[in-house]
Amino acid sequence: MTRLRGKPGKVTALLSFLLFAVLVSTLLGSCDLLKKVTGGSGIPGTGPGKGPATAAGPAGSKPPADDVDPKIKDKMAGYWNLGYQLNDNVYTSSIKLSQNGLTFSGEGTDDETSKPFTIEQGQIQGNQVIFFKHYDQPNNRRQTPVEYTGTLDVEGVPYMKGDFIVAMNGEHMSGVWEAEKQQDGSSNNPGSKGPSEPAGKEETPQPAVKPPDHAPDLSGKWTAGFEYKFKTIQSTMWLEQHGDKLSGHGVDHNTGEKFAIEKGWYAFPKVTIIRKYPRIKGKNGVVPEHTIIFKAEVNWVSDKDYQGPYMSGKTDGGGNWEAQLVR
Repeated sequence: MTRLRGKPGKVTALLSFLLFAVLVSTLLGSCDLLKKVTGGSGIPGTGPGKGPATAAGPAGSKPPADDVDPKIKDKMAGYWNLGYQLNDNVYTSSIKLSQNGLTFSGEGTDDETSKPFTIEQGQIQGNQVIFFKHYDQPNNRRQTPVEYTGTLDVEGVPYMKGDFIVAMNGEHMSGVWEAEKQQDGSSNNPGSKGPSEPAGKEETPQPAVKPPDHAPDLSGKWTAGFEYKFKTIQSTMWLEQHGDKLSGHGVDHNTGEKFAIEKGWYAFPKVTIIRKYPRIKGKNGVVPEHTIIFKAEVNWVSDKDYQGPYMSGKTDGGGNWEAQLVR
């Protein structure tokens, strides 16, 4: 009788082990399913095993905020200028962001159409960013938001760039984008002109007095040179600065082509200028309408030959370019 009791004991232990194995595999299967549905650890402020934090709302996002790199903390909050290129056309938007730890959100409008949108589910992971731009369409509440991914640079003026993609009517559209944070000091440019007037008789030493972090006004006539299709093109352009926006026109002396400064934005020391060239008939045939994007940093130069703002950088084609103010 004693031996007969031993067998049910082994069976009971075996059944308990099998039941435990089934329970573990079920839990692991549930975790895999959750990752597929939610995108893994893509939920802001949550990692493996922290799913309940999403139900806590704002409270769940507080712990990550304590671990935020001081270099990134609050760098996203504020007003930004965003530009994106789609089918050879460049568009700009103005947005306002708020930041909570490693997440951010906001709202904005497209400059061309004044169409409003929201910035949702913004996340920062190291120097990588991702967010969604959602337009409110009363006739299409399920419209797919535009997904923006890219990199974040917080050295100096915060700056982002990357790619975007959106699916509409069964087709995917994609392009490139960049954004620069507006500087509070940029709105003080008009006021900086006042103190310079009394010192008008001392023009030569005046540039050296200006602090290196001063944002000089870019309005005026500029001479520029840039590399394009293995040639150096010399041009003159007239810029008008209105706050952090730039506009103007100019001409390339090598080809005689005229251009318009279609768009431009300025967040010292970074500047972006978009030249738009119209379609023309040249000696070698028709030159189609096209745009060239000039990106640069603004520096103040003070030497015997030149005192004033100086821009140097690269075009979207990878060529070097530079410009200095004539008057």
